[in-house]
Amino acid sequence: MTTPLDPARSLPEYSPLPSIGSFIRLLNILPGDHGTVLECNLQVASLRSQLSYKALSYAWIDENVSLSRQEGESIYQDTHERNQQVGMMRSIYSNSSGVLIWLGPNVVGDHLGDGRVVNLGMDNDYKLDWHNDSRDEHMVSSYIERFNEYENLGESVLPTSWSRDVFGAFSVLQQLAQGTFSKNLRFYKASVTTSEQIKWSYQVRKGISAIVDSSWWQRTWVIQETVLPRKATVYLGHVSAPWTMLAEGAATYVRELATSRSDDRDPLVVLTKAILDLESVRIARIEEVRLPLLSMLRRFRIKKSSDPRDKVFALLGLAREHIQASVRPDYSLSEDEVMLRTTIAVISEIRGLEPLAGRVAGPDCRHSWVTNWYELPAGNERERLDCLPLYDACGGQCGIARLHGQALLELQGHFVGEVYYVSDEAPDSGFERLRGFVTQWEAIWRTIGARSSSFEADEFWRTITADTLYVESLDHSSWLGQDAKYRRATSNGAAAFEAWREDDTRKRRRKTSHGPAGLLKNYVEPEELTALKNSFHYAVQTASGSRTFFLTKNGFIGIGPANLRPGDEIYIVLGSRVPLIMRRRSQSTRCLQEPVRNLFDYPGGVQTNIEVCSMLHDHTHALVGDAYVHGVMDSEFVRGLRRLQSIYVL
Repeated sequence: MTTPLDPARSLPEYSPLPSIGSFIRLLNILPGDHGTVLECNLQVASLRSQLSYKALSYAWIDENVSLSRQEGESIYQDTHERNQQVGMMRSIYSNSSGVLIWLGPNVVGDHLGDGRVVNLGMDNDYKLDWHNDSRDEHMVSSYIERFNEYENLGESVLPTSWSRDVFGAFSVLQQLAQGTFSKNLRFYKASVTTSEQIKWSYQVRKGISAIVDSSWWQRTWVIQETVLPRKATVYLGHVSAPWTMLAEGAATYVRELATSRSDDRDPLVVLTKAILDLESVRIARIEEVRLPLLSMLRRFRIKKSSDPRDKVFALLGLAREHIQASVRPDYSLSEDEVMLRTTIAVISEIRGLEPLAGRVAGPDCRHSWVTNWYELPAGNERERLDCLPLYDACGGQCGIARLHGQALLELQGHFVGEVYYVSDEAPDSGFERLRGFVTQWEAIWRTIGARSSSFEADEFWRTITADTLYVESLDHSSWLGQDAKYRRATSNGAAAFEAWREDDTRKRRRKTSHGPAGLLKNYVEPEELTALKNSFHYAVQTASGSRTFFLTKNGFIGIGPANLRPGDEIYIVLGSRVPLIMRRRSQSTRCLQEPVRNLFDYPGGVQTNIEVCSMLHDHTHALVGDAYVHGVMDSEFVRGLRRLQSIYVL
């Protein structure tokens, strides 16, 4: 049921902001008695006036509020002002004294510490502030003492009256921030469990879910809202904590995961990833590093926005100056126009064809080679694409990248082979499910490989991992270089493959035993063995999750996109570190005096002076995606090849 806005309340009247002088609107909260209606007014101010103000970051869409047509049209009606204000977002948040991040309110049943539970008659003035320093120690020690009493005395003597342990969730983050691994926090995890411990830790998990389930984490705009201010404070109802506590806690937890079995049901895994995605950009800003726009678009592609164009516009404040000059916030442009301009801009920025990898529009769209950043990525695509710098299929060779008109992309490269077998799409996660698919793939590979002169013992495991292994770095600087998580595989990958393939969940369960007083003692395998299997599992999950295993007519094997099909062609394209898969189009394309422009200049590359094109292009292709093809990723295939093929992609 939706609640309309009160029609008796008049809508605020906005006078246009001056177009010169960096003017914004500030919301001033007026003094008033406790419990009375909050009153405020709007003030027009210039950023040049150096007024002190705090910025807000929150998920502003309330699904329970409906707008009339008149009310809806009053929002963002002035496109010119909208363009102007969005273009100033970097300055607005950078000049603030800090940002207040509102995750949402508490709900009835939330535990806030000292046995205090949120109820309908609770005092709204109550506050619980975390500091991420010694001031938190007493709160945490008191909480742990209460847990120990509960576990010793039981529910009947010391009952818990809460449904979500929000205080416990922040306690986990605080302890992680101080360097304590979660496995040493018995109120959250334990190898020897009791019914009381299980119940308590379940409520802590629900408290962590209360944090990560906030729609705030899903918004695209929160990226620069969190990164640009000099200070950030997170609020969940009555509870607040500095952003640094969440970031440092997440950093500790990701180090812990490298040597422990990951639990896909653990909300802390999801929260850690969400925090570090933002923290990596914040650290880059502190160190005065401007990340490429392509890197940020990929990292935050899973975020959401009500306007598809904001998936690009919301990141421009963090981009390099020449990107901001070529792609400006302009809400008069269509979604397709924004995505086309953005793809062209990122190709020009990095002077390469890396933007053609990943989930592109595909063969069914007018611009198959353009990425629509509003669409969600496939599986573990971001981490997989972070590994692209590990390869050099084209041997560093340069060709051309020219755009004919606004649709036809001209490239150069070498034909590798035609796909003739494609497997079903693998799941994007799940240890047992993913391993089941790999077992099927291996059987097919052995059937084909046994008759192939190119059969190599390590060919298969290197293919399903894209010849990588997971090696999480302990250095915080690795957040800036995402490829620090993965390295090219070495010969010890074979041992990791065997350990992963032979992992026996039932054996671990058989080794789980009941100790004294009925305590359940879970089998804990050696950390070295877990780390070995994790290094392989994460690599398989990243390289093969939501993708397909394929064979070519001339004996190559590889991993490609889910929409791959027999008959597709594999090319090594100059300027691309990885092979690209093309699908031949049945119709030719004629350019009608189309202007031709180079998207970037290759030093020593083949250039022509053609400024317009009127040619008939008999053979055109649609881009399907990128692929790992074993035996071609390090320029082995292109060595000695001289003749280049022109590739026209629509």
